Amino acid sequence: MNRQEFDELRSEFAEYIYRYEYFLKCGYLNDLYYNRVFRSDLETNALLEFENSVIYTALQEKEKNKDFDPADLFVLALKNKQELMDSIAAKKEKADRVVESVEKLSIEERQAMENEYLKIVKLYHPVIRVFVSDEEKNVYNRIRQFYNENDANGIREIFELNKELFKPIDYEPEQFTKVSAFFYDNQKRINADYTKKSKEYPFNMGETLKDEITRARETGELRTKHTQLLRDNQELKKAYKNLYGKDFEF
Repeated sequence: MNRQEFDELRSEFAEYIYRYEYFLKCGYLNDLYYNRVFRSDLETNALLEFENSVIYTALQEKEKNKDFDPADLFVLALKNKQELMDSIAAKKEKADRVVESVEKLSIEERQAMENEYLKIVKLYHPVIRVFVSDEEKNVYNRIRQFYNENDANGIREIFELNKELFKPIDYEPEQFTKVSAFFYDNQKRINADYTKKSKEYPFNMGETLKDEITRARETGELRTKHTQLLRDNQELKKAYKNLYGKDFEF
Protein backbone atom coordinates (compact mmCIF):
# COMPACT_ATOMS: atom_id res chain seq x y z
CA MET A 1 0.00 0.00 0.00
CA ASN A 2 1.44 3.36 -1.02
CA ARG A 3 0.86 6.69 0.72
CA GLN A 4 -1.86 7.86 -1.63
CA GLU A 5 -3.83 4.64 -1.11
CA PHE A 6 -3.37 4.87 2.63
CA ASP A 7 -4.47 8.53 2.76
CA GLU A 8 -7.58 7.70 0.73
CA LEU A 9 -8.39 4.81 3.07
CA ARG A 10 -7.91 7.03 6.13
CA SER A 11 -10.15 9.74 4.66
CA GLU A 12 -12.89 7.22 3.78
CA PHE A 13 -12.71 5.65 7.22
CA ALA A 14 -12.91 9.09 8.86
CA GLU A 15 -16.13 9.82 6.96
CA TYR A 16 -17.45 6.44 8.08
CA ILE A 17 -16.63 7.33 11.70
CA TYR A 18 -18.36 10.68 11.28
CA ARG A 19 -21.56 9.03 9.98
CA TYR A 20 -21.50 6.63 12.91
CA GLU A 21 -21.08 9.49 15.39
CA TYR A 22 -23.93 11.34 13.70
CA PHE A 23 -26.06 8.22 14.20
CA LEU A 24 -25.09 8.16 17.90
CA LYS A 25 -25.96 11.84 18.22
CA CYS A 26 -29.39 11.23 16.73
CA GLY A 27 -30.00 8.55 19.34
CA TYR A 28 -28.84 10.89 22.11
CA LEU A 29 -31.20 13.63 20.91
CA ASN A 30 -34.05 11.14 20.42
CA ASP A 31 -33.76 10.23 24.09
CA LEU A 32 -33.97 13.88 25.15
CA TYR A 33 -36.87 14.65 22.79
CA TYR A 34 -38.68 11.53 24.02
CA ASN A 35 -38.25 12.67 27.61
CA ARG A 36 -39.55 16.14 26.77
CA VAL A 37 -42.61 14.93 24.85
CA PHE A 38 -43.68 12.09 27.17
CA ARG A 39 -42.23 13.39 30.44
CA SER A 40 -45.37 13.37 32.58
CA ASP A 41 -46.26 9.75 31.77
CA LEU A 42 -42.64 8.60 32.05
CA GLU A 43 -42.19 10.16 35.49
CA THR A 44 -45.51 8.83 36.81
CA ASN A 45 -44.70 5.31 35.63
CA ALA A 46 -41.15 5.41 36.98
CA LEU A 47 -42.30 6.38 40.48
CA LEU A 48 -45.07 3.79 40.47
CA GLU A 49 -42.66 1.08 39.28
CA PHE A 50 -40.32 2.07 42.09
CA GLU A 51 -43.05 1.81 44.73
CA ASN A 52 -44.12 -1.57 43.38
CA SER A 53 -40.54 -2.83 43.60
CA VAL A 54 -40.32 -1.73 47.25
CA ILE A 55 -43.54 -3.53 48.20
CA TYR A 56 -42.49 -6.63 46.28
CA THR A 57 -39.15 -6.72 48.11
CA ALA A 58 -40.88 -6.34 51.48
CA LEU A 59 -43.17 -9.26 50.62
CA GLN A 60 -40.28 -11.45 49.48
CA GLU A 61 -38.25 -10.75 52.62
CA LYS A 62 -41.23 -11.49 54.88
CA GLU A 63 -41.81 -14.78 53.09
CA LYS A 64 -38.19 -15.76 53.77
CA ASN A 65 -38.19 -14.53 57.38
CA LYS A 66 -41.43 -14.15 59.34
CA ASP A 67 -39.67 -11.79 61.80
CA PHE A 68 -38.50 -9.42 59.07
CA ASP A 69 -39.03 -5.72 59.89
CA PRO A 70 -39.26 -3.55 56.75
CA ALA A 71 -38.14 -0.36 58.57
CA ASP A 72 -34.53 -0.58 57.35
CA LEU A 73 -35.73 -1.46 53.86
CA PHE A 74 -37.89 1.67 53.81
CA VAL A 75 -35.01 3.89 54.97
CA LEU A 76 -32.90 2.64 52.07
CA ALA A 77 -35.86 2.91 49.71
CA LEU A 78 -36.41 6.55 50.67
CA LYS A 79 -32.79 7.28 49.82
CA ASN A 80 -33.14 5.47 46.50
CA LYS A 81 -36.38 7.30 45.75
CA GLN A 82 -34.67 10.64 46.29
CA GLU A 83 -31.89 9.58 43.94
CA LEU A 84 -34.52 8.59 41.36
CA MET A 85 -36.24 11.97 41.70
CA ASP A 86 -32.90 13.77 41.41
CA SER A 87 -32.16 11.77 38.26
CA ILE A 88 -35.56 12.66 36.82
CA ALA A 89 -34.97 16.35 37.58
CA ALA A 90 -31.50 16.28 36.01
CA LYS A 91 -32.85 14.60 32.86
CA LYS A 92 -35.59 17.22 32.65
CA GLU A 93 -33.07 20.06 32.94
CA LYS A 94 -30.82 18.56 30.27
CA ALA A 95 -33.66 17.74 27.90
CA ASP A 96 -35.11 21.26 28.14
CA ARG A 97 -31.72 22.94 27.76
CA VAL A 98 -30.49 20.86 24.83
CA VAL A 99 -33.75 20.64 22.89
CA GLU A 100 -34.41 24.37 23.20
CA SER A 101 -30.84 25.09 22.08
CA VAL A 102 -31.10 22.73 19.10
CA GLU A 103 -34.43 24.20 17.99
CA LYS A 104 -32.90 27.69 17.87
CA LEU A 105 -30.32 26.65 15.28
CA SER A 106 -31.02 27.38 11.62
CA ILE A 107 -30.48 24.71 8.97
CA GLU A 108 -27.40 26.61 7.82
CA GLU A 109 -25.97 26.72 11.35
CA ARG A 110 -26.49 22.99 11.81
CA GLN A 111 -24.83 22.19 8.50
CA ALA A 112 -21.88 24.46 9.30
CA MET A 113 -21.39 22.66 12.61
CA GLU A 114 -21.55 19.24 10.92
CA ASN A 115 -18.93 20.34 8.39
CA GLU A 116 -16.71 21.61 11.19
CA TYR A 117 -17.07 18.39 13.16
CA LEU A 118 -16.27 16.27 10.09
CA LYS A 119 -12.97 18.16 9.74
CA ILE A 120 -12.20 17.49 13.43
CA VAL A 121 -12.99 13.78 13.01
CA LYS A 122 -10.69 13.50 9.99
CA LEU A 123 -7.75 15.00 11.84
CA TYR A 124 -8.21 14.31 15.54
CA HIS A 125 -10.60 11.44 16.24
CA PRO A 126 -8.81 8.90 18.50
CA VAL A 127 -9.64 5.99 16.20
CA ILE A 128 -8.19 7.86 13.22
CA ARG A 129 -5.07 8.90 15.14
CA VAL A 130 -4.67 5.35 16.55
CA PHE A 131 -1.77 6.08 18.90
CA VAL A 132 -3.25 8.53 21.40
CA SER A 133 -2.93 9.29 25.10
CA ASP A 134 -5.72 8.95 27.66
CA GLU A 135 -5.68 12.74 27.95
CA GLU A 136 -6.42 13.11 24.23
CA LYS A 137 -9.27 10.59 24.51
CA ASN A 138 -10.77 12.43 27.49
CA VAL A 139 -10.63 15.80 25.72
CA TYR A 140 -12.11 14.32 22.57
CA ASN A 141 -14.96 12.83 24.60
CA ARG A 142 -15.76 16.35 25.81
CA ILE A 143 -15.74 17.61 22.22
CA ARG A 144 -18.06 14.76 21.28
CA GLN A 145 -20.47 15.69 24.08
CA PHE A 146 -20.73 19.25 22.76
CA TYR A 147 -21.28 17.82 19.29
CA ASN A 148 -24.10 15.59 20.58
CA GLU A 149 -25.79 18.69 21.97
CA ASN A 150 -25.23 20.71 18.77
CA ASP A 151 -23.11 23.20 20.71
CA ALA A 152 -20.71 24.59 18.11
CA ASN A 153 -19.30 27.17 20.53
CA GLY A 154 -18.51 24.47 23.06
CA ILE A 155 -16.66 22.44 20.42
CA ARG A 156 -14.54 25.44 19.44
CA GLU A 157 -13.78 26.44 23.03
CA ILE A 158 -12.64 22.98 24.10
CA PHE A 159 -10.59 22.57 20.95
CA GLU A 160 -8.91 25.96 21.35
CA LEU A 161 -8.08 25.27 24.98
CA ASN A 162 -6.45 21.97 24.05
CA LYS A 163 -5.10 22.60 20.54
CA GLU A 164 -1.53 21.95 21.67
CA LEU A 165 -2.61 18.45 22.61
CA PHE A 166 -3.81 17.65 19.09
CA LYS A 167 -0.60 17.86 17.12
CA PRO A 168 -0.56 16.72 13.47
CA ILE A 169 0.14 13.04 13.14
CA ASP A 170 1.35 10.99 10.22
CA TYR A 171 2.39 7.39 9.68
CA GLU A 172 5.48 5.90 8.19
CA PRO A 173 5.03 3.51 5.23
CA GLU A 174 5.95 0.52 7.39
CA GLN A 175 2.93 1.32 9.59
CA PHE A 176 0.36 1.43 6.77
CA THR A 177 -0.56 -2.25 6.89
CA LYS A 178 -0.93 -2.36 10.68
CA VAL A 179 -2.95 0.85 10.86
CA SER A 180 -5.18 -0.22 7.95
CA ALA A 181 -5.94 -3.49 9.75
CA PHE A 182 -6.85 -1.44 12.83
CA PHE A 183 -9.27 0.62 10.71
CA TYR A 184 -10.92 -2.48 9.25
CA ASP A 185 -11.26 -4.14 12.66
CA ASN A 186 -12.96 -1.04 14.02
CA GLN A 187 -15.25 -0.85 11.03
CA LYS A 188 -16.44 -4.41 11.69
CA ARG A 189 -17.04 -3.55 15.35
CA ILE A 190 -18.96 -0.41 14.43
CA ASN A 191 -21.08 -2.26 11.85
CA ALA A 192 -22.13 -4.78 14.50
CA ASP A 193 -22.86 -2.02 17.01
CA TYR A 194 -24.89 -0.05 14.46
CA THR A 195 -26.97 -3.11 13.54
CA LYS A 196 -27.72 -3.80 17.20
CA LYS A 197 -28.40 -0.22 18.29
CA SER A 198 -30.58 0.72 15.31
CA LYS A 199 -33.26 -1.69 16.57
CA GLU A 200 -33.15 -0.44 20.16
CA TYR A 201 -34.26 2.60 22.16
CA PRO A 202 -33.58 5.46 21.64
CA PHE A 203 -32.28 4.93 18.09
CA ASN A 204 -35.59 3.46 16.93
CA MET A 205 -37.64 6.38 18.25
CA GLY A 206 -37.32 8.63 15.20
CA GLU A 207 -40.65 7.50 13.71
CA THR A 208 -42.41 7.66 17.08
CA LEU A 209 -41.46 11.30 17.52
CA LYS A 210 -42.22 12.26 13.92
CA ASP A 211 -45.85 13.40 14.06
CA GLU A 212 -48.95 13.73 16.23
CA ILE A 213 -50.37 10.34 15.25
CA THR A 214 -47.30 8.36 16.29
CA ARG A 215 -46.88 10.45 19.44
CA ALA A 216 -50.52 9.80 20.38
CA ARG A 217 -49.95 6.07 19.89
CA GLU A 218 -46.94 6.14 22.20
CA THR A 219 -48.91 8.11 24.80
CA GLY A 220 -51.60 5.43 24.67
CA GLU A 221 -49.03 2.69 25.25
CA LEU A 222 -47.51 4.53 28.20
CA ARG A 223 -50.95 5.01 29.77
CA THR A 224 -51.83 1.37 29.19
CA LYS A 225 -48.65 0.51 31.05
CA HIS A 226 -49.69 2.90 33.84
CA THR A 227 -53.04 1.13 34.17
CA GLN A 228 -51.25 -2.20 34.57
CA LEU A 229 -48.85 -0.71 37.11
CA LEU A 230 -51.82 0.58 39.13
CA ARG A 231 -53.41 -2.87 39.10
CA ASP A 232 -50.12 -4.40 40.24
CA ASN A 233 -49.84 -1.73 42.93
CA GLN A 234 -53.28 -2.51 44.31
CA GLU A 235 -52.58 -6.25 44.36
CA LEU A 236 -49.21 -5.74 46.05
CA LYS A 237 -50.72 -3.48 48.70
CA LYS A 238 -53.42 -6.03 49.38
CA ALA A 239 -50.80 -8.77 49.77
CA TYR A 240 -48.75 -6.48 52.02
CA LYS A 241 -51.73 -5.89 54.33
CA ASN A 242 -52.48 -9.60 54.49
CA LEU A 243 -48.88 -10.45 55.34
CA TYR A 244 -48.00 -7.55 57.69
CA GLY A 245 -51.45 -6.92 59.16
CA LYS A 246 -51.37 -3.19 58.27
CA ASP A 247 -51.53 -0.88 55.28
CA PHE A 248 -48.40 -0.13 53.29
CA GLU A 249 -47.13 3.34 54.13
CA PHE A 250 -44.07 4.78 52.45
